[in-house]
Amino acid sequence: GEITLGWKTAVYLTYSHRFEESSIFPEQFRKYNYPAASMSIILSDLIPGIKSDAFNYWKLRGSLASTARTSSPYANQSVFNNTVGSGGGYAYAFNNNNPLLEPEIQKTFEVGTELRFNHNRISVDATYYNTKNDKLIVENFRASYATGYVLNTLNVGANQNQGVEVAINMDIISNTNFKWNSRINFNKMWNEVTELPANVPEFYISD
Repeated sequence: GEITLGWKTAVYLTYSHRFEESSIFPEQFRKYNYPAASMSIILSDLIPGIKSDAFNYWKLRGSLASTARTSSPYANQSVFNNTVGSGGGYAYAFNNNNPLLEPEIQKTFEVGTELRFNHNRISVDATYYNTKNDKLIVENFRASYATGYVLNTLNVGANQNQGVEVAINMDIISNTNFKWNSRINFNKMWNEVTELPANVPEFYISD
């Protein structure tokens, strides 16, 4: 579901909410939901006298959102596989699936601004974002062979991604016979692993 409210064609507020149910997860974690909200304000339409030939447009925007991610099918229960070795039959494979597997949760915060100058021939768009991921689903996680398996599907750790994006757009030449537009993009992003299992000294992708 989604609803959008506007005021004087200058302020907009949008809210959405999503409900999901996935049979990939065990029954107690099968149902989950996540919201999202965003707001934008066109300040150049609200502040009297701010517009001029040199300064044409100014907008602020922000958003908050939460989403979820699932795993591969059959990740919450171990299944028998056809054995091609001597004697045939069925046996568990290398994968130890997780009856307590939960959805991976991502939460994102973003703010930005857009400015236009010189009769809209120059525009600047800048954004900062911050994304946190919790209960990360990792497949093929190698644990102790004492479990009877080699590879596991687990909720392992958390991480955080932050970044800044800036885009500058310029109409260098614009007339009825010839147009030349140039765009410059800048992006910087940094990442941190904020949580890992205390009882696992290392993690590597097998084979």
